[in-house]
Formats: sequence, C-alpha cells, structure tokens
Amino acid sequence: MTQQQTAANAPAKPWDCASADELILKLRAYRDERHVADHPFTQALAEGRVSREGVVGYLGQFCVYVERGGKAWLPWLLGNVPVGLEYRQAKNVLLENLWGEFHTPADHVDLLLDMAEKAFGADRNALYHSTLLPETIAFMRIEEYYAHDRPWVEAMVALGFGLETQSPRYFTAVRDAMVDKYGMTDSYYYDMHITADIEHGDSIEMLMRNYGKPENRESMWRAATESIEAYQLWHDGLYRAYVSGKRL
Repeated sequence: MTQQQTAANAPAKPWDCASADELILKLRAYRDERHVADHPFTQALAEGRVSREGVVGYLGQFCVYVERGGKAWLPWLLGNVPVGLEYRQAKNVLLENLWGEFHTPADHVDLLLDMAEKAFGADRNALYHSTLLPETIAFMRIEEYYAHDRPWVEAMVALGFGLETQSPRYFTAVRDAMVDKYGMTDSYYYDMHITADIEHGDSIEMLMRNYGKPENRESMWRAATESIEAYQLWHDGLYRAYVSGKRL
C-alpha cells in the first residue's frame, strides 16, 4: 500500500471539519460528555454530601481560580491579540468580558467572598489565601499556559469555550445545591454568572467562527479538549479532598 493510500484510509481526525460550525458542534458534544455539572463532586454537592467545612474549602479554591482568571489570564489573552483592524471585534468582546470581571456589578472576587462570608461564616482573608490542592495547581497551570504562551485564538478557545461555556449549567447546579442543601439565601453571585456566561459563551462561539481557519482547527480542538479535561481533573481533586478522601 502506498503512503498516499495509507493516508486516504486513515480514520478522520476529530478536527477534520468542513466548517467552523461543524467544529463547534463536535466540541459541544465532547464538552457535554464531560461536563463539570455532571461530575461526582457537583453531584455530591447536590445531594448535600459535602460538609460545610468542605464547601468553604471548595469556595477557597474557586476564589483563587476566579482571581487568577480575571487578573492574569484574561489580560494576558487580550494582550496577545494582534493589532489590526480585523482584530477589533475580538478585542472588544474580550475587553467587555474582562471589564465585567471587575465592574459588573463589582469585582467578582469580592462578590464571591461576600457570599462565602454571609452564607458560611467564612474568613475572607483565609479564603483568599487558601492553600491550593495539587489538582487546582495543575488545572491552573494548563490554563495559564494557554493564556500566556499560546496564540490568542487557542487561549480564547481554552478559556472561553473550554471553561466559560460550562458555567450556566454548572452554576445552576451549584446554586441549587447551595440553596437547597446548605441554606444559602442570597444566590446573586450564581444568578449573575448564569445569565452573563450564556452571553459570553455565544460571543466566544462567534469569535471561533470568525477567526477559526482550516489551518488552526487542530490547535483549537486541542485547546478546547485539554481545557475541558483539566477542568475535570480539578474536580477530581475537589472530590478527593472534600468528599471521598481518596482518588477517583
């Protein structure tokens, strides 16, 4: 068999798509099969099997993630977008997302700390300076790699599609657990994100269509799927630390 025949008979790669829309559909299916809303840790929250101390620990890990995402990853990503008229749409979308982290309606870390203090009596300073789980560190290193070291389209797909498009379902599950099982009365932090991240997810998919070219579909696929897997890894660590005491 010739080399040309071997290549012709090889199975198609998942990123071999006729259009950006087809790539997005495949990535949606990949994400939904591994959605953090369905992770055992999220299910444990929904069933009230995480202790209140464990919930506070989780919120501390989440606080550091939000702080790094808003104050490091998004600025790095935005700074890596080239200067050019054709990139103005991307810059405007990403800048609006960054602005929201600080000002819509206030700094999101402050809102998270307010919620944790009010609902669980958490110490704000201790929460902000939480010691990170190994899985949290690994997850964050992967996202930082894409935000800082990879081309901006890959970073946008990793952070925007890989993480942010999961937020509406994920935050709905977490909010409902916090209210139903842990007595939280003010769910504004989650309500705000559920609404905002639907819009953000739509914007990210728009950018994927407008800036995703045939030559970078493989790198977009890898960025999205590695970010989705890293999100799962983080939740494996949350389950180990706050539910089972052992690895999945």
